[in-house]
Amino acid sequence: MKAYILLSIILLSLAAFASTLVIPAQAEVQVFEMTDPTGDDNGPGTYVYPTNDVFKPGVFDLTKFQVVYNGTHVVFKVYVANLGDNPWNGPNGFCLQFPHIFVRTSDEDGNTSAFGLNVVIANDSAWHFALLLAPGWEDKPVPEGQKAALYYANGTVVMQDDDFKVYANETENAIIAVVKASLLPNIDNIANWKYVVALAGYDGFGPMRVRTATSDAEAEWNFGNASVEAVAVGVAPYVIDLLAPTAEDQYNMLTSYTVNLDNMTGTLAVVHGYTLQPVAPPAVEKTVFYMEDPVGDDKGPGTYVYPTNDVFKPGVFDLTGFKVVDEGDKVKFIVYVKNLGDNPWNGPNGFCLQFPHIFVRTTAGLPTNNSSLGLNVVIAPEYAWHFALLLAPGWEEKPVPEGQRAALYYSNGTIIVQDDDFKVYANESENAIIAEVSKKLLPDVEHIDEWRYVVALAGYDGFGPMRVRTVTSDAEAEWNFGNASAEAVAVGVAPYVIDLLAPTAEDQYKMLSSYTVNLDNFTGTLAVVYGVPPITATTTPTTTAPTTITVTATVTETTTATETVTTIQTVERTTTLTQTVTQTVEKTQTVEKTVTQTTTQTQTTTTTITQPQTVTATMTTTVTVTDYTATVVVGIVLLLIGIGIGFVIGKGRK
Repeated sequence: MKAYILLSIILLSLAAFASTLVIPAQAEVQVFEMTDPTGDDNGPGTYVYPTNDVFKPGVFDLTKFQVVYNGTHVVFKVYVANLGDNPWNGPNGFCLQFPHIFVRTSDEDGNTSAFGLNVVIANDSAWHFALLLAPGWEDKPVPEGQKAALYYANGTVVMQDDDFKVYANETENAIIAVVKASLLPNIDNIANWKYVVALAGYDGFGPMRVRTATSDAEAEWNFGNASVEAVAVGVAPYVIDLLAPTAEDQYNMLTSYTVNLDNMTGTLAVVHGYTLQPVAPPAVEKTVFYMEDPVGDDKGPGTYVYPTNDVFKPGVFDLTGFKVVDEGDKVKFIVYVKNLGDNPWNGPNGFCLQFPHIFVRTTAGLPTNNSSLGLNVVIAPEYAWHFALLLAPGWEEKPVPEGQRAALYYSNGTIIVQDDDFKVYANESENAIIAEVSKKLLPDVEHIDEWRYVVALAGYDGFGPMRVRTVTSDAEAEWNFGNASAEAVAVGVAPYVIDLLAPTAEDQYKMLSSYTVNLDNFTGTLAVVYGVPPITATTTPTTTAPTTITVTATVTETTTATETVTTIQTVERTTTLTQTVTQTVEKTQTVEKTVTQTTTQTQTTTTTITQPQTVTATMTTTVTVTDYTATVVVGIVLLLIGIGIGFVIGKGRK
């Protein structure tokens, strides 16, 4: 009896020890991603879709290709603009598309055939394995049957099965292949693989199950408008969209065939692949400045009224807030108004009534400028600017005031017109006018937290001086702001600023009324406006808001494994929370939470959160959870074993 009790205790202890062992889960790593231009689903540039109604727009428009590796399987994802409703019920969830993925895994010789696409793979992209993602009918691999196939360069083929699954994700418009890593050569070199990704049409009755092209202008079941000569000699490509950086790259490759009509021969087009495109980490947005402006102070020095024309709806010149966001490689300047105003004259940048001026004083020891570029005020010396953003509607090709495109002015007079490094657009849902400026255009970005701002909102007038809408002393006017001081208008010092970023309306009115007038000689001085200093964005919010948070976490539990858990829960609670979060960069688990909460909290974080809002965050958190389930279960089992052994021992002694 004592022996079996002792044995049970030993086994129970072993169970408790075993339950504390942690088996780390394998992280999922995205090893390749490349987007493809939309609208280039026309093969070499001329093809048109078959005319039958099943071929909806975008079903052959490749938009992105992605490869993800989790240690045991490699996931290949082919995204299209429109999956197309699977009209013939392909078992794999699609039936119109026929993606071909050719993968070069090393510098060794490979295969250059393209399995019926009527092109040839370039030698520098010759493949070591290829995935032909077919709809999945029958029980043989394509082209003999209609199931998806994994081909090796030597001709060996593996048909889709439990180790090679193919399916569609309708919500993502994606065709996905999940392949066991042990089936793929040179998996250790996956970061250097090269890919040729071609999208063709699937045709169960076509050569190699590929839908062909015809030189007819259109056809019900074939792609139309191919080159007559190319079709005649049999070199017209059957690729409708090819993964490439630009549409021109695709067209150049798919028109690289040759035709010799003298002997009716030709050579196939040659297509190249692409190696790893570094996946940029998600931009970490940091709000470095945010300030609200009083509502209803859109009347300049306190007396101005809107022009009377119906396009000037209430609130279109009412500045409500200003935000500056550091997005890593660029800075976003956001001007919020009460009402964007429907863009009545179709400004290319999404707005046409407002003319925001943003003057920025950095910490750089550079010359400064205190002019206001047409606003009829002067910037105070301590806020004299190093650069200014004039956010115009965007007509024509030259910067304001010479043209009507947005402009970045430096204090020395140099001007940069909006382009790919300086984008300006409107966000209607937020009533915001936004400028995105590459950091390479901005001085002193390393001290962005210390910048100072003067933000002034004027009316835009393409026919006004400096493109600014002026004011009149008349009680009202159709196209100008009315009710300005008659004396200020008379001597030319009436400000053209309708709303100015300031803590209170009174601060604004005081600054915009600081002009002087001398009627004896009809002279005066312009009003002097001040900006706002840096604001440290630390908040103690009380909120009631739905918050969507995506968390990437490493979870260490006192159990026998580290688990990957997806949890969706809705919680309503009122708490007072002081939280300290230690972050590391180790992606081993994704936890998705939807939380509705009423929270009063004090926290220190690297971002500013102004509630209510939806926040998407990625973080790595270490959580210790004690879970005794495994200990109890294993202990009970081992205890029963111990009892059994003790019983046998005891019986033997009898």
